[in-house]
This record gives sequence, C-alpha cells and structure tokens, in this order.
Amino acid sequence: AGWSVSPSGRMVIYIDAHTGALHSIRADALNDTVVGTVTNGKAPVAGFWATPAGMAIAGGIAWSPDNMRVAYVAQNGSETALHVMTATGSADTIARLISGGFFGRPLWSADSISIAFATTHSGTQSISVYNITTSHLLTIAAQSDASDGAAMADDLAWLPGDGGALTWSTQDNGAVTGIFRADANTSDSAVRLTPEGVRYAVAGVSASGTWLLSRDTVLEEIAAGQSSPQFVATLAHPITQICWAPSGNVAAVVAGDSLALLTSSHAVAAIAHGLTAQSVVAWSSDSTALAWQSGRVVMSARIAQGSTSMQKMVAQEAGVLALMWSPDGQSLAAQAPSGVVLMSADGAQMREVDGAETSGTQFAWSLSG
Repeated sequence: AGWSVSPSGRMVIYIDAHTGALHSIRADALNDTVVGTVTNGKAPVAGFWATPAGMAIAGGIAWSPDNMRVAYVAQNGSETALHVMTATGSADTIARLISGGFFGRPLWSADSISIAFATTHSGTQSISVYNITTSHLLTIAAQSDASDGAAMADDLAWLPGDGGALTWSTQDNGAVTGIFRADANTSDSAVRLTPEGVRYAVAGVSASGTWLLSRDTVLEEIAAGQSSPQFVATLAHPITQICWAPSGNVAAVVAGDSLALLTSSHAVAAIAHGLTAQSVVAWSSDSTALAWQSGRVVMSARIAQGSTSMQKMVAQEAGVLALMWSPDGQSLAAQAPSGVVLMSADGAQMREVDGAETSGTQFAWSLSG
C-alpha cells in the first residue's frame, strides 16, 4: 500500500495492503518484522487504499534524515494520528490526533528534530510543526493560504539551515494562489510573499529556497531572502513546468513544446522540442544529467554550466509516468504502461523488469545503482 526507503538505503518501512500491518525490513529482504498497525489492527475493507484516508496513510511514511526515526500516519480508533517511532518500532509516540480529517505527507527538518505537516479538516488546511525533542506542537499557519480557505499546500519545504523556517505554495482549482514563508518555532507566523489576489500557473522551489513562478509566458523569482517576486524572463510560450536541479543552480522549464534551461544568471536556453505539459522531466541526483520524454521517445543529456552535451535518445517508450536516475547517474528507470524499463544513459542498453507492477509510480534505486 505504501513504503519508504531509509536515507541510508539499508531499511524499508512498508504497509501490508491486506492486513494494514506496518513492517520493517532490511533492503536485502531479511528481518521482516511487524512494528505496528495503520488500520486499527484490522484488515482494511476493499477499496480502502483508494479513499482519501487510505491514500493519506499510504503516503504518510517518512524517514528522518539521520535514519533514526520514522513518522507515519495511522487510524487511531475513530481518529487519525501522526506517529513518530524509532527505526526499530520502539518509543512510538502520537504527535497529533485529528477527527474527520487527513494528514499530508510528513516532512522532516535536515537536523531530524522537527516534522512539518499539513492537516486538512472540514475542507480547510493548516500547517503545523512537531518537535520530537520537546514534544512541542505548533500551528504556524491556521490556513495554508489565509485568503483562500479552499487552497491546499503544495511543495512544502524546509529552508536551508537548522530547521528554523519553512516555505510552501498553495493551489486552488489548479492555480497557484500564493507563496508563503513561516518561522517553524513561532505560532501563526506565516507571511505571504506574493501579491494578494495574484495567481500563477506553476511554481517550483529549489534546494536553496528560491522560488520560480510563471504567469502565462512570464517567469518570476523569489530568492530565499526576498519578500516579493522579481521579474526573470519572458518566454515565447506559456510555461507549464518548472523542474529545479537538486543543486539549485539551474532549472528545467517547459514552455509550449520547448524544454529550456534557466541558469542562476537568468540566462534561458532552449535545448529540446516536442514536449507537452505532461511530459516527464527528471534530473540526476548530482545535477549533471537531465532526462525527458519527447513524443514517443525518452531523451537524455549531460548538463554543465547551463549547456548540454551528449544529447541522445535512450529509449522508444510512449506514455512514461515517471523517470528516475540511478545514484551514479549512469542509468535510468522508467515507469511505463508496459512496466518498469531500465536503460543506460547512452541508450546502448534497455530491458524490462520482469514482474514489475504498472499501476503506480513509486519505485526506487538501491544506493549502488
């Protein structure tokens, strides 16, 4: 139903979809141990995992960056709870209980001390932070967007540092309604960074906390220290995707059928055509390679200082749902209608993974690639 790999790649926490039991298992499939339950100790009813409650629980498992703890969402009687436990399943603590609502995916701070999460109740969403050291719970935003009670948080992210600040975007009816920043240690501290009433088509935040936003063909930026958007560039076509590299120094932007790179100096260079608003785009973990779907093919290229080299077709595969680079940046995994396909970055090798499920997009590489 749901699972999460530890940052070290050595352990997995997963939910048994048939029983609702929470398991801990080594990545080599040894020591499979039941460490809890997410459905009150009962087998879930048919179709449960497709309900809002089931999807929130299945997507609610999160490892701390230091591999020491796991946050997860579970039913607790008639309520829903956000739990925190050690990696072995001990010291299980309820961080928050809600009745008739849902939790968003928990997000750990880099120091593994705080957990940020959204809570939706009666159609309105709030943002909270739980400190595992002090057991202190703070609501930093009573509404994700104080001006729009129906808006939901998207791209919730910790700003670089010691876990002192958070940022997020909000969406309502497919439009970005605002960008916000808040002090993680102060109640009701959310501040709007975008003008009241202005809506954006797409927003994306970098690892350094910089936001890129689009309004039709116009691209704007809110750097980590800024309090309002600044003009970046005007592109030839409406912008439909913003995909930051993990380094935070360059972003891939889809506008019309074009894929372009935007560097930290705001230079924009088109590198490919034939894309759509739904085309999958993926960066390697070291930000030196980019893959994308163009029509019925998957392409890849090496990226250096905002320029491409070694651009190649690596597979003929239509309808790709997800792309993921191997940790060493030498291979790609693609979730396609035909199954999971593995391919080398130079296009020389490709094979399907026997027995792979095709109904979802959740898969992961081992650390060895």
